[in-house]
Amino acid sequence: MSFRFITKSIHAYLIDYPVAIVLIAAPFVLKLGQSGPVAMWLSVIVGVAALLLAALTDHPTGLIRIIPYWLHLWVDRAVGVVFAIAPFALKFFGLDAWYYWVLAAAVLLTTRSSTRLRSQSRCVWDWTGASRAEGGDGVVEGRSSSSAWGNGFNQHEQETPDVREISTPN
Repeated sequence: MSFRFITKSIHAYLIDYPVAIVLIAAPFVLKLGQSGPVAMWLSVIVGVAALLLAALTDHPTGLIRIIPYWLHLWVDRAVGVVFAIAPFALKFFGLDAWYYWVLAAAVLLTTRSSTRLRSQSRCVWDWTGASRAEGGDGVVEGRSSSSAWGNGFNQHEQETPDVREISTPN
C-alpha cells in the first residue's frame, strides 16, 4: 500500500518556501540555543540553504530550474537524517533537541509521502556507446546508433531493436 500523496506541485507551493522561512525564524521565536549557539544557527543555515534549493529546483516555483526534483527530495531526506542525529552528535538537550527531532520526523515523513516521478526519464551513456533510458519503474538498455561522444547526447529514443526492459526494485 502506497501513502505517496504529496505531489511535486504540493511540495513546491506548500512546503518548500514556507518550511525554509520557518527554519529561519523559529529558532529566534522559540529562543533556541540553550544547548549552545549551534542549536540556533543550524536551523537558520539549513533554512537559507532550503530557500536556495527551492529556487534552483526544477519544479513549479523554481526560479532557476537546474536541480532535478528527485535530487531535491534526496537532499531533503539527508537534512532529515542530519536533524535526527544532530541532538546526539552536538549534545543538544531540552527544547533544542526536541525541535530537531520533530523536524526530522516531519521531513522524513514528508519525503516518504512524496510521489515518484514515473514519466521522467534520463539517458545514461557508458564508454562503449551503449545507452540506457532510466525512469519510473525500470531501466531500458540498448545501443545507440551514435557513439557516446558523437552528436546527440540524448538519443535514447533511437536505440536499436535489441532493447530490453530491466526491472528495478521499489
